[in-house]
Amino acid sequence: MTLQNDSNLKRLMLLINQAYLDCSHPVDSLSIERLAELLYQVMNARYRIFHNIEHVFNTTQGREGVAIFAALFHDVIYHQVDKRIHPLLAGQLSEFTINEKTSECILPDLQSEKYLSFAAKIFGFKSGQSLNAFSGLNEFLSAVVAARLLKDTLSEWQIIHLIACIESTIPFRPQLSQGSNSYHILRKNMDDLNIELKLNLSEEILDNSIKACVALSNQDICGFYSEDFGEFISGTWNLILENNPIFKNPLYTVCEYGKALQKLHAFFSTLKTENVVHQWSHFPNDASYLKMKNQVASNLKNAIEYLELKLIEIVILEALAINSGGDAPYFLLIGESSLSSTKAPIERFFPEKNEVANPSMNAVVYNVLKKGRNEKSSFDFNHSPLAAYLYESLSPDELKSSINLAHDFHHGKIDSNHYIKSFRSELIKPIVKGVSEISWSRKFN
Repeated sequence: MTLQNDSNLKRLMLLINQAYLDCSHPVDSLSIERLAELLYQVMNARYRIFHNIEHVFNTTQGREGVAIFAALFHDVIYHQVDKRIHPLLAGQLSEFTINEKTSECILPDLQSEKYLSFAAKIFGFKSGQSLNAFSGLNEFLSAVVAARLLKDTLSEWQIIHLIACIESTIPFRPQLSQGSNSYHILRKNMDDLNIELKLNLSEEILDNSIKACVALSNQDICGFYSEDFGEFISGTWNLILENNPIFKNPLYTVCEYGKALQKLHAFFSTLKTENVVHQWSHFPNDASYLKMKNQVASNLKNAIEYLELKLIEIVILEALAINSGGDAPYFLLIGESSLSSTKAPIERFFPEKNEVANPSMNAVVYNVLKKGRNEKSSFDFNHSPLAAYLYESLSPDELKSSINLAHDFHHGKIDSNHYIKSFRSELIKPIVKGVSEISWSRKFN
């Protein structure tokens, strides 16, 4: 174990200890150590790039008591990435069978055990219901694991609160109606359990529980309202890597890269800001909520523009690959180099720009394209020299046309020759020359 890993384990132990103290349920140090080791191993599973131990630490910021436990456990199941239930957790979910390929599960009898029934009530799920990774399955199973592992050290009400907090981390849920969202349903479900179990919890306690849920949910996706666009796009790139196994192979192709970008662009283009951050009963306060929403809107707008420029870049490479023999590895076309390098080999073929054709460039987007995202990526260069060159060179009208044609190309409406010929010859020639010299096995017509 490295010193950094050792530090993270101790940090987990301190968080668990603090959570128990906040809950007025102190436990022995050996139990804390064992729980920390379990969480550490699960959250550092092989293919986790974003939903890992660092994400746990980010989500626990500002949390107390039960909400700390919820932050620690809310992503212990992430089936579409892990492709399994971690062996350390399998015993807690023995009645669940998940399709490894589709990450779908038919829920078993949810009334067979007390804490399973609590989770079913809070989530509003039924026995025999079909769930997948995008309809709450990960969060539901994470909540069941948390409840079963902590049931002997937390009270019944604290377990219910814990389940509710984890339920609230199901992301990007739409508004139900004007002034109504998923937290109104969550509150009703908690009210029903309060009556059914005769817990006699006050309205204030239940209200505070929902506020803790909202706070945790917003913290879980805090990157979306980061005031640093470079930080937001770095997190996005980690999500691309985590959710696209192709990038584990260093010989991933330009066509594979293009499909991943197209999928992410489509998602961001349809994502509504009010479905990212949430408010319930004026919590957070109106000013804070409006600030978060406005920042989400700004980041999404910039991300869409960033992705569109990346799409133009990758479609040019796709078209050149197709015209010279077929799909090809990304690094074969732009040049292999250490990912820690400040320059990609293809950059040396681009002319220096004394002025730009597009004076209306978005400075925030251009800065990330030119200088790089905040964090280095393990699957491509941190900056985007080809996209930056295109942004400098294309007029606003040309840029709009190139984006539309890139989408047409991916939808099979135009071919590779059509796309290449849509660019001015003086703009495309340096790219063709660079790719030709870097990937000498290709001959371009």
